[in-house]
Amino acid sequence: MGAKNMGFVFENKTTDTIEVRNEYSNEVEIWELLLEIPFDSTRKRMSVIVRPKGDSETIIVMTKGADNIIIPRCKINSANKNKIKSQLYNFSCDGLRTLVLGQKNIEKVMIIV
Repeated sequence: MGAKNMGFVFENKTTDTIEVRNEYSNEVEIWELLLEIPFDSTRKRMSVIVRPKGDSETIIVMTKGADNIIIPRCKINSANKNKIKSQLYNFSCDGLRTLVLGQKNIEKVMIIV
């Protein structure tokens, strides 16, 4: 629901792609799904590695999870970190459940087996 409120609508997912409609531009963005790391009780987060379809240079890792798992792994200055924690606290006082999202561009890596 939160993503839709921000103008992003999940359209479709296949084994190889994820399609998201940007309601502001009314364009459907297609992402190639390179790897999905499902949620588990050890990591306490789930991640995907994607790239925009047709873009062989950009690779992004996106992760979602609870604030106490994601925030310590992010490079955030202390002022912004305190602001985020305050907002999350206010959401929880209102009875809202939250997930934190993080993303980072990563470099191509060649794995030789």
